[in-house]
Amino acid sequence: MIKSLFFLALGFMFLSSSTSVEFGLQEFRMIAFSIVFISLLLVSFTRHPFINPANLELPIVLAWFLAIMAVLDLAGTMDPLDYKLVLPILAIAAAPHVGKAMAPGDLPAWLFSAFSVYILAVVILYLAGTGAAGPFAAATRIDPTGSVVSLASAGTITAVLATGEARRATGFRRIVPISMALLALAAIFATATRTAVATMVILGVLLLATSSNRSRQLRNLIGAGFILALLLAIHTIVFSDVYFLRLTGNNGDDYSSGRWHSLAHWLAVAADSPLGQGIGSVREIMLDGRPGLSGGRFLEWPHNEFVRFYVEGGIPGLMMISLLVGGMTVRALRSARKATDPRLRMLVLALAADMLAQSLLQNHFNMIYHSSMTMLILAMLTIPDARVSPRSGTADRLGKKDMNERGGSLCRTERNLPSMT
Repeated sequence: MIKSLFFLALGFMFLSSSTSVEFGLQEFRMIAFSIVFISLLLVSFTRHPFINPANLELPIVLAWFLAIMAVLDLAGTMDPLDYKLVLPILAIAAAPHVGKAMAPGDLPAWLFSAFSVYILAVVILYLAGTGAAGPFAAATRIDPTGSVVSLASAGTITAVLATGEARRATGFRRIVPISMALLALAAIFATATRTAVATMVILGVLLLATSSNRSRQLRNLIGAGFILALLLAIHTIVFSDVYFLRLTGNNGDDYSSGRWHSLAHWLAVAADSPLGQGIGSVREIMLDGRPGLSGGRFLEWPHNEFVRFYVEGGIPGLMMISLLVGGMTVRALRSARKATDPRLRMLVLALAADMLAQSLLQNHFNMIYHSSMTMLILAMLTIPDARVSPRSGTADRLGKKDMNERGGSLCRTERNLPSMT
């Protein structure tokens, strides 16, 4: 049941707004996801009701900041749906229980299978075009993710998972993961979003920062960069030059896509209201279209979660989002340094890089289906060392020797969930 709930919740990452509208599901999508996601967390906790004090420190502080923002927003028109950020916070708190409920199992392999199905579906829908028959014909004319950013993010995660599986496989068994990695990269190139490049650059920095042999890691990164550049060149020559033009700024548009002048406007708004405009205020401002600015320009979404929460939540909002992103990044770095499974190390850092890039350049926590599930997976893989056994009630601290003997990985069968830090 736990695995079914997990993959059902994961499926919401791949259901677009456009597809939901086509099938009359849009108004129920958020409610349905919340029910499935919270059910996953609650059922996992009831099956393994232990307390992990070290893991609860971050979500408790985050919840405290969110409560402050809610109190400050009481005088306004508070909409509970605008507080959907509570879902990623709950994910961090419940991650040990979900991880234990899903053990034993190979989480990276499971995720590779799920994301591969999604990428294959995207490719099939794209190739089918408008000539596809059946109930999903309408979906073939739209982006299956509802967002090129979501598709690029899923493609990056798939490519990382596929690379890990290819390294583990031997002989002809490598054909499938290598093929999936190439398809995932093709999906990224097709989106032509520059956020994917930022994600890969951040991933390279994190890999270098956590490597025990940085000179070797640097050589590997240079080699990987060369391969990616070669594949992009092939894509540009054979298929489309849109991505290349967007990367080089030769597509005739503002390179920042109108974000720089919009960020300046949002920061000015935030400076006038140090306690915030209220959660959801950005959405309300943009509800009727993009307001005009001086010079014939139009206001864009902040496309930066630190700025958005500064505008909506004031100083408490800025502190909360900084603690959320910064705290999980620190966890990821610690976990990556101690990980014994290369696949887990790559996955942890890829999720952290995706979170950082999306938070700096997109509306990460507004894409709640994506951010909640990736946060849950990241939290499951970065559970702090200190935890309480559900039977004995005593702290269980796993030393380095014990981790090597028992395999600090979700891929091994354990009575208690192994620590990934």
